[in-house]
Amino acid sequence: LLGKTTDDADFQQEKKQLFCRFVESDDGEHSVAARVQHMGETRVFSPTQLAAMLLSKLGDIVELETKQKPGFSVIAVPPYYTDRQRRE
Repeated sequence: LLGKTTDDADFQQEKKQLFCRFVESDDGEHSVAARVQHMGETRVFSPTQLAAMLLSKLGDIVELETKQKPGFSVIAVPPYYTDRQRRE
């Protein structure tokens, strides 16, 4: 969802499989944002913010389990993505 707009065909297909409500962001560029309940209030997060939160939490879990700070993360894309989708 990073860099996608709400009228993008890829987004329209992906949103059918997602767990939360996606809306248009307030940035004026029609980009995708997620509306979620966070700490008792409704908040809107960009895909970049969600990815950062996820990677941060995963780093915390790795550090807790291994007693070492993680050095780096590898991000993969679903195998059904086309070459164009992988490069975007």
